[in-house]
Amino acid sequence: MTNSAAQKFSLGAKGGPLMLWTAYGDKDDKANFDSRIKAGYSVSGLIGFPLKNKYACLLEGGYSQRGRVLYFNNGFSKNDATYRYTDFTLLLQKSYSFNLSKQVVADWYFTIGPHISYWLNGDGRVGSVDNDGQAYTVVFNKPFTGLIDNKMYLNDVNRWLFGLNFGVGMQAPLGGERKLNLDLRFISGHTYFGERNSASYSWQNFEDNLRANEKILMFTAAYVVNVDLKNRKQGRSTKDKEVNRKPVKRKKR
Repeated sequence: MTNSAAQKFSLGAKGGPLMLWTAYGDKDDKANFDSRIKAGYSVSGLIGFPLKNKYACLLEGGYSQRGRVLYFNNGFSKNDATYRYTDFTLLLQKSYSFNLSKQVVADWYFTIGPHISYWLNGDGRVGSVDNDGQAYTVVFNKPFTGLIDNKMYLNDVNRWLFGLNFGVGMQAPLGGERKLNLDLRFISGHTYFGERNSASYSWQNFEDNLRANEKILMFTAAYVVNVDLKNRKQGRSTKDKEVNRKPVKRKKR
């Protein structure tokens, strides 16, 4: 990256809905659970650095709400879990220009890169499908008491979750250095939540299996501003020269 390119970058904020489902690593595990779509959302900040040939490097950090919806006991019981994460993404982006209209040039792009999440906390409801079930909160790495305390005990779980991010999107100009990004991504989770017996709850009909990962489909809209430090410095330098310019002495007639 040249010194000129290093002084150019983009800053933005983004957010939007997502949907995800649980994928099991074993056919026998999958046969005992019916995974349904879970809705959630994500918000994050981003910084991007342009590279050569319309490539760019993007760094994103933010927060997301995700989870799982599982039916078990032959479909008579349900676990609707909500999990919260901090997220970090590193992406390589390749852009291609096109004419959005006769006088407006936009870009469409592909992205690929790793996605990392840290599992913060969670809650949910579990019980028979005939009612709303019992509310619970998630507790990490504490021994299961067997008491009816409305807690879901998760042990031997992976709180750092890794996946691979694939995306496609469009960037449209808003005027000046402001841009609007519309982005559709698929995140394929690779890390299992935990083990087959990682989850414990004080209900005799309870079953769960955390030897599974998540697949996420995410749509976001981002407001982005392009920053060029070199032009800003040149602008300041010009203004300083104008302020410090000595007045021209006029000859007396």
